[in-house]
Amino acid sequence: MENFSFPAGYGVPMKGNEFLYVTTQSLNHNLPDADFWIRHEVDIKYSKSKNRKPLMSRTAFIMLPFDKSNPYKSPLDPGTNQCIPVETKNHTYDDGKGNKLSGHWVIPSGKHTYRSSVSNQLQIQDSLRLHAAAIHVHPFATRISLFDKTTNKPIFASNIVNPKGKIGLTSIDPFSSVEGIWLYKNHEYEIVLEVNNTTKTEQDMMGSMFLFFYDRELDALLQKK
Repeated sequence: MENFSFPAGYGVPMKGNEFLYVTTQSLNHNLPDADFWIRHEVDIKYSKSKNRKPLMSRTAFIMLPFDKSNPYKSPLDPGTNQCIPVETKNHTYDDGKGNKLSGHWVIPSGKHTYRSSVSNQLQIQDSLRLHAAAIHVHPFATRISLFDKTTNKPIFASNIVNPKGKIGLTSIDPFSSVEGIWLYKNHEYEIVLEVNNTTKTEQDMMGSMFLFFYDRELDALLQKK
């Protein structure tokens, strides 16, 4: 995702003398033996506004179970939503019951769907109003959605376009809404990721969302000042 904007009237508040730390990434999937010097240019829009509403960020991502005693063995039943992790040092988590989960896993050739509960990651105390979402996926992802299992309806879905004849990502639909969408503590939420590995070899995959909710408490403090 090369461009992302908050909906009109919303933003992330910061002090004028704060430092911003920016992390960028470049990947080469198509050119063998490539050796390039790369420079990234990053533009950040900043404006002073007393009427802008503050947003807070929550990160939600897919975590799939794997066999901790034999992590690189294919699951006996592909329908169990188990995965083969890319590696077991980074992006590996514990479900609190001694089972291991991976946020960076291997996808075989063909079309597949992966889903993972994110209710705990959202940390909803009562309710939150979602206004924006930035997406992080890998090549061969085709669609990702935040899904309300309680109502059996998607909160939003992001379509992903892959280029033809090479590996990469052409576009990822962001989510942005001035009105916002309410999420509730007593609902169950999950991320659903659809992929289509058009190659004959296994590929790696991740499915993450950076979700931005209206921060009512911070807004009240800012209004007092």
